[in-house]
Amino acid sequence: MRVVRKRAMFESRRRSARSWFPVFRLATYRGEKLGTAGPLSVLSLQAPMKTSPVPVGIGLTSMLLLASAFVFAVQEPRAKKPNPDQAPELTGGLWLNTEDGKPITFESRRGKPTLVAFWTFACSNCQANIAPYARLLAKYRPKGVEMISVHTPELDIERNPEEVKRHLDKFKIDYPVLIDNDHANWNRWKLKWWPTLYVLDGQGVVIHRWEGELNWNGAKGEVEVARLLDRLLDEKPPAQ
Repeated sequence: MRVVRKRAMFESRRRSARSWFPVFRLATYRGEKLGTAGPLSVLSLQAPMKTSPVPVGIGLTSMLLLASAFVFAVQEPRAKKPNPDQAPELTGGLWLNTEDGKPITFESRRGKPTLVAFWTFACSNCQANIAPYARLLAKYRPKGVEMISVHTPELDIERNPEEVKRHLDKFKIDYPVLIDNDHANWNRWKLKWWPTLYVLDGQGVVIHRWEGELNWNGAKGEVEVARLLDRLLDEKPPAQ
């Protein structure tokens, strides 16, 4: 079930992992359609209380503690703890910016670090990450690092491959892009936010995940990703 909001009030769901802080930060959850929890945790705070009456002092204290905990839980996007899982191979028939439209597999990139970015072209937060991605690739692509972009749409216009191609030209994106119109990869990777960036080691294992803008409000996401890539490139490949 997709939660629909009035644009006059929310302007756009594209604020993604940083905007409408703190309550509306969950606006990009896609609900049951993508297997996520949806914004029910936010909406429940607005529901009438149905618990038994409690002394005013205790009730106020509890409410303040709850509010503090909630604000802490939805702070601006930061790096997630390393997630040492094998990355699922990407599925889908339409690839852009690859030789003859051939798919890119993690197996084919064995021994080389890979960045995997989930995004959609009308998402302003996704657009904010394009320049950091370009800087990272300019530095690390000559060393064997590659980025694979997975374009998972929400708006109807974002499902049009020709529109995707037009925006790739507009944003000067030359790395491989997989069209994920049926959300198969979004679901497989259990995504919740646009944009989300994964760092994979040379064995295709996810070692890092970043949700939201890399450099939003003083965040050091770009620096952190660069540090991880330096570490991966310095490591000796495991013995066969």
